[in-house]
Amino acid sequence: MWRSFACGFANHAYDNFIKKYGRVESAPANPRKAFTDNYELESMTSLRSLSFEVQKRMEEYSKLKSKVADQRKKIKETDYEILKRKELKIRNIKSMQETEKFRKKQYLQHIRESSKNKTRKFCSLDLRPNTNRNDKPNLETKIFALTSPRTRHNLPGFSKVSTHRRKEKEPVSVREFQENVMKDLKQKVPTYYKELKEEFNKIREHCEMTFEQYKASKRLKRKNPYNFRFKIKQNDS
Repeated sequence: MWRSFACGFANHAYDNFIKKYGRVESAPANPRKAFTDNYELESMTSLRSLSFEVQKRMEEYSKLKSKVADQRKKIKETDYEILKRKELKIRNIKSMQETEKFRKKQYLQHIRESSKNKTRKFCSLDLRPNTNRNDKPNLETKIFALTSPRTRHNLPGFSKVSTHRRKEKEPVSVREFQENVMKDLKQKVPTYYKELKEEFNKIREHCEMTFEQYKASKRLKRKNPYNFRFKIKQNDS
């Protein structure tokens, strides 16, 4: 059964459909590409474009190769510099350790010799007597020079010919100077004062030996170097 109110709607839809597909059928058809079974390189791409691309890639490869070589060279140089710096640092540390070891050894040797009441083999020139430099100073002259008070003429920077006058200190005897030194030591190192005093008294006794006793000790020392002190006491008695 046909309804009158739907007649206009149906006609309108049919007209639109005809217009749309009429345009599609009236348009020119697109030609399809002819596919061939020939897959050779010449038929697919031209030789000119292929050679240009190969040359371009070869240039890029050569640039990259030179860049990598420069980078490796710089890395080697930096590694060599770091290694040299480390070697120099280790060498400096070793030299510092050796010098410190030598100083400690000298200091310990000095302490041992002082504890054994032995003087060193060499002393400064201002403590030596007026003899040739090749001659070794005697033990007595050394001890006397080390224990005697230093006058202004013995000072290292003193010149006897001077333009201006200096204040001269009052003369001090050797015994007074030694007692003053012992007082200073008592104040500075009270713990080791007794040991130092014993050593100092031994040195003083050795220095205050008479010339006759000195000659007798030397004469007896050649004969029997072990009991010369005992014989001196017998001779004195």
